[in-house]
Amino acid sequence: MRTLFIHQPFRFDIHESCLPTIIPRNLLSLGASLMARGFPVAVHDMQINRLGPESIRYALRTYRPDLVGIGIHAAPFIPAVKVCCEAVKAENPSVPIVVGGIFTSTYGEKIFDVIPEIDIVVLNEGEETIVELAEAIANRKPLTSVPGLVVRNGRGEVRESPPRGIIEDLNALPLPAWDLVDLPRYRRSGLLPPYIEAQRGCSYSCTFCGVHFPNRGQIVRYRDPRRIVDEIELLYGRYGFDRFFFCDDTFTLNYTFAGKICDEITARNLQNRVKWTAYTRADRIEPNVARKLRAAGCYCLALGVETGARQDTASINKRETITEYEQGIQIIKDAGMDVHTLIIFGFPEVTHNDIPMAAKFLLKTRPTMSQFFIFHPTPGTEYFAHPEKFGLHYRFDKLEDWYKTDFIEEPLCDTKHLTREEIIKDFIQYNLAFHSYESPGERPGLQQRLLCDAIPRKRHEVVLMRTGELCLYVRPGAPHGSVYGDMHKNARRLNEMQYEVLLRSNGDFTIEEIAERFAKLFDFTSEDALLYVVNALRRFERLELIHELPALSEYEHLMVS
Repeated sequence: MRTLFIHQPFRFDIHESCLPTIIPRNLLSLGASLMARGFPVAVHDMQINRLGPESIRYALRTYRPDLVGIGIHAAPFIPAVKVCCEAVKAENPSVPIVVGGIFTSTYGEKIFDVIPEIDIVVLNEGEETIVELAEAIANRKPLTSVPGLVVRNGRGEVRESPPRGIIEDLNALPLPAWDLVDLPRYRRSGLLPPYIEAQRGCSYSCTFCGVHFPNRGQIVRYRDPRRIVDEIELLYGRYGFDRFFFCDDTFTLNYTFAGKICDEITARNLQNRVKWTAYTRADRIEPNVARKLRAAGCYCLALGVETGARQDTASINKRETITEYEQGIQIIKDAGMDVHTLIIFGFPEVTHNDIPMAAKFLLKTRPTMSQFFIFHPTPGTEYFAHPEKFGLHYRFDKLEDWYKTDFIEEPLCDTKHLTREEIIKDFIQYNLAFHSYESPGERPGLQQRLLCDAIPRKRHEVVLMRTGELCLYVRPGAPHGSVYGDMHKNARRLNEMQYEVLLRSNGDFTIEEIAERFAKLFDFTSEDALLYVVNALRRFERLELIHELPALSEYEHLMVS
């Protein structure tokens, strides 16, 4: 019973220099489980070897597998997976194809409509399932007797087997079979480092995230820190890797667990020989934890700050605040580590007024690197199941066609506030303006243009006049006969302090900068000055003296009714 895993490229229709090269830890973990039970395994690595679909025919003839496995981590891989499955069936129509991964676990049997060549889908974690599947094929047992599968038979009938529980003891799993791929070649490529898995599961429930498929959900399970560092030591000593990436959803979710990994690294004196990065949340990092990570060789932490606007954190159930984002970034910086922020454009509730807040946030916090993404409704989420409920409008007739778009740089739908074209424009502008993977370096001029909608600006038709200690605002462009009415309604008599606030509402000063100058002019404390300025700006906004100011939403707690 021989299994061949295919590690397909991200896309076949993009120049190879644009493609990521990722060591297939998922396939190597499945392979290790099979090999531990005596089943031969091979990996046809199309990614590192830059192979096309025609190479699959040669691999099948050479290895003669009884089962072909392919991982689908996310929807962008679907076109390439479809090409690979077609190539497999063209060479050997009788060999079963099994797919698995986060995407297939949430998309389920609907994947058969997109890629009809697929025979079996593994739901959720696959290490135990793939072994039992191999045993069933070898012993000619019904595949539906294996828990955790969706199977389509020769007549096109789809059957789902009983569900499989989570793998409670991650330490029972063997280390990935790293020798199944050419690791030295991956190391020489100098691209993405090996992924290290310390834990599985996530205790949060962000509405846009599709990783909460059944049996993974919010139950977090941890590996033994000693086994984790054993893996790091193996990859460093045998294969020469000195960079690693912890792929866990929130590495510092459990401070004690993260600390034990750091202690194990330093106990083996690896902290000066290997460097590593990890994902975490801004509300799950404290100064002492950050310093401990830095001392153990961590040089960068990545944080998802989504749009950087206060409104989106509530609408997506992120359970973090802008203040926590800012504090988390500063804590990481103070510990001597880089900060990598992840920002998403196109959330359903985000409006035109929220977009500039990302520029304001990035210029205030100054992360080392930013990476920008476009929101896509992910299978397993309410956004995908009921797009109309959230005001999402697809630009194609059948939902099954959604994966055919360019995907990475193209939104799948309009929102009730933004069109696809507007989302693309924002995505491109931010990539150009800020230091990102797609556009290294910064463009201050473009940053300021992006920021301009987040600072107070007078309406063009409002003219400022000062008469003694009182001030008047008029709209000379108003229809004849209504000028004095506008003066009464919109201008009012403003005192000297209000005059100074409006004087600086010219697009050159942020709210904080206006408050800072106001405090010096009138001998206010910083807190009292900000309170006065915020309420003055809200009044001016209502009187139509300034343009609508999205930034004021950050200061709702200071508003006086």
